[in-house]
Amino acid sequence: MPDIYYQAPSDEHSPISSAVDNLAACAARLCYSILLSLEYLPEGVAAHLRQLLTADTLWTLGLVLAGWAIASLVGGPIGVAVDFLLLAYGLYSLYRQLASTWESLKNWALTSYKAKDEQELRIGAKFFADAVAEGALSVLEVIIAHRVFKAVQGPLSRRVPPPEWLKAEFETRTKASEARAKAATEREARRAGRGALGEAAGTIKVIGAGAASSDLADAFPTLPVVGGLVGLLALGATAAYLASESGGTKRGKG
Repeated sequence: MPDIYYQAPSDEHSPISSAVDNLAACAARLCYSILLSLEYLPEGVAAHLRQLLTADTLWTLGLVLAGWAIASLVGGPIGVAVDFLLLAYGLYSLYRQLASTWESLKNWALTSYKAKDEQELRIGAKFFADAVAEGALSVLEVIIAHRVFKAVQGPLSRRVPPPEWLKAEFETRTKASEARAKAATEREARRAGRGALGEAAGTIKVIGAGAASSDLADAFPTLPVVGGLVGLLALGATAAYLASESGGTKRGKG
């Protein structure tokens, strides 16, 4: 990866050239921080972001957002030169229409613009992840779907082509994000499987206890016992009857 933390000083003899250099470097930092943010996003949001972007779309988005960041948040001579570029590419209408929606991305854009290394850029990536998780993803969707964005994508890419390293990073980091999502799904499935096995084991114990009770009931000598009870009852009744008859006979003789 080239030095994406480069910030060109303003060149009064060639302001547009230095503005393009700064715009490209800032766009590279913004794009890379978006890719880093995949490590910090909830999986559902990360999946949505992966579906929304391609390497080329990400680069155009980075250029558009870099222009906004330098012109609106940074200012100075570079900001003025970038303003001219934005005007030349017709991006001002996009900025005017979406001005109120950019605020959620402000901390990310400024932190990423000022980043001097990957560690600082990761701070920006966390700002981006927070903003996207809280609703800024819809802002990105509006920007990418906007007619001005579609109109400038071709001219911007020809003027400032997407770097090859970004395409490689895009592939690597989106695949890594997909792999993390797959691993998380598999872990969840294993946990669910263990829970189901535990429930099944509990059910088997209950069924086993019921079956043992049933077996014990089946093994109990029901007919002999009942027959014995009936016999005892009959014998008792006979004895009582005989005793009664005996008493009656004695009373008759007396």
